[in-house]
Amino acid sequence: MFPLCVVFSDEELCFVHGEVNKQNHGYWSHTNPDWRQHSKGMDGEKVIVWCGIWGTRMIRPLFIHGTLTGEKYRALLDDEMFPELLNESGNVLSFFQQDGALPHYALCAR
Repeated sequence: MFPLCVVFSDEELCFVHGEVNKQNHGYWSHTNPDWRQHSKGMDGEKVIVWCGIWGTRMIRPLFIHGTLTGEKYRALLDDEMFPELLNESGNVLSFFQQDGALPHYALCAR
């Protein structure tokens, strides 16, 4: 079955100091539709958490410190994600889904 052969994945930027990534959160108010919650922005120490779903299994979270680059993304795939999937199943992966993030389309990651 096709959906069981696809790895669906995504990453989330998390700030170590507890601020939320304002790009991924929306707010709505009855009394003030223009209200925005103050955020410190993109400064400070951060970690990127990558996770995936393969068929009926969740792939363990993988962590990247700092900014995600094509080189870091390729290393995550080659050194951690693909070996784990191959050890689990013994089969070769059929399809791997990615979104439009720039590191996914870096030449080294393709």
